[in-house]
Amino acid sequence: MQKNKLHRKILLGVAVKTKIRNKMFGYIRFILAYFVLLSHVGIGLAGKNIGVFAVVIFYILAGLVTSKVFIKIAPQNAQISYFIKDRFLRIYPAFFFAFALTVLFFCATSYLQPHFNAKNLLLNALIVPLNYFFWLDVSVIDAPVGLNFIIPPAWSLGAELQAYALLVLAIKFRRLGYALAIGSLGVYAAANLGFINADIYGYRLVYGVFFMFYTGFLIYQKELGKLAVFYAAVAALAGYLFYSREFSAFGAETMLGYLIGAAIVLAHEKFKFKLKFNNIAGSLSYAIFISHFLFIWLSELLLGNVNLAFVTTGSIIFGFINFYLIEQKINKIRFRKQT
Repeated sequence: MQKNKLHRKILLGVAVKTKIRNKMFGYIRFILAYFVLLSHVGIGLAGKNIGVFAVVIFYILAGLVTSKVFIKIAPQNAQISYFIKDRFLRIYPAFFFAFALTVLFFCATSYLQPHFNAKNLLLNALIVPLNYFFWLDVSVIDAPVGLNFIIPPAWSLGAELQAYALLVLAIKFRRLGYALAIGSLGVYAAANLGFINADIYGYRLVYGVFFMFYTGFLIYQKELGKLAVFYAAVAALAGYLFYSREFSAFGAETMLGYLIGAAIVLAHEKFKFKLKFNNIAGSLSYAIFISHFLFIWLSELLLGNVNLAFVTTGSIIFGFINFYLIEQKINKIRFRKQT
């Protein structure tokens, strides 16, 4: 009886999210989040980083969902304020929960020699500065650059938050948006052709990946002509680099992620696939993404190695706790009817 009641609460709690969730995107996001987890425990595919592949598809999905929130769901008389509130409530509460637990873990164990101060904690909490970890000191633990802040995968959330602002500009001013996306594609191409750092400008920073978010917008708007321009450009770049065997850092993963991801998202939007429990899978995906490093570190501390079963189980349990303690309450605010 209690179990059935619990299950009903899950379904009721996540049902409200169908306003912006599509029928299969939850499963896609769950798989992508798990790919990121797998990449961070050292599991790849054919020598490639499946986490990078997944992050690129996340960007396309984020562009589509963000466009839908701004264009279709946000009330016209309060479009920007609604959008800012919605994106803040989607990203930050769960992030702060994982952030607090991770800080407590380091304080309690002194694992990886944490060195907290007000400045680096603030930079970590703001998220956006993490996208600039190559130049900005955001370190709080003794670990390699890029893995030395509280939630290592959050550098990509920093790129995503900046992309939100650029997408609003792109939606409000269509020619400017197209120009920004073309410019971003140019930065990405220059990085992958070796003119500038490929890891930084071809994968990490928003300047070289904004066109991926913009692709989600084009798919949502069904602007297939413009979409074909970006798709053909990336395909041509991939073909040239494959022929010359000169792929740069993460070049193969980002190009495959873009070409496959755009096709998957476009197909989903066209055929509207439906699967049961899609919303539950989607709810867990973000939690897995932001919490799995905590369980990697716990596994190293308690078991002496990185145990995949331990990390997976811990991340999923965190996801359910986050859902009951935070997400249900937050969604009542996010999806409250506008008067």
